[in-house]
Amino acid sequence: MQPGAVISPEAYLAFDAVAEERHEYWHGQLVAMAGETYNHSAVKDDAVAALREHTSCDVLSAGLRVRAPGYGREHYAYPDGLVVCGEMSFDEATQPPTLLNPTLLIEVASPSTRARDFADKLEAYFRLESLVEYWILKANRPYIAQYERHAEGIHMRMIPGMEQEIHSTALGVTVPLRAIYRRVRYETD
Repeated sequence: MQPGAVISPEAYLAFDAVAEERHEYWHGQLVAMAGETYNHSAVKDDAVAALREHTSCDVLSAGLRVRAPGYGREHYAYPDGLVVCGEMSFDEATQPPTLLNPTLLIEVASPSTRARDFADKLEAYFRLESLVEYWILKANRPYIAQYERHAEGIHMRMIPGMEQEIHSTALGVTVPLRAIYRRVRYETD
């Protein structure tokens, strides 16, 4: 199957179960997952490590597929990191099983994923009833866009700069950005 081809969710799941490379599924199309840059990998790993250090919830890095509701069609993604507080719920009919109830999702934005991270994924992820927070991290400099679900809607907070901290209401933790961005090699967007 070629990325960009319109297929059913069932065809995607059958393909993903045997594919050597990971693909996401958005708007009925396969989206190939590109390799990571050094900064992308370092920021993802350090964000996951910092959260593990500060919470007793399950914190996992990339590799676990998440199903997000869509308008008329499901979406499947492999976020860069995720947190589940409480018991994990899976769709066991898929191979590998698909996580259904993340509490917090993390994406590290790259030039090729930025538009989807800030639009499609933001909308689809918050259709998950379990999701309380979504973080989008820039890979090349200290900057996090934090989206939190509140009774009156989704609030967005921009957190720029190495001296800043991100506070997770869902997890009850505060993490300094210097812990997430300590290994970043600075570049322009």
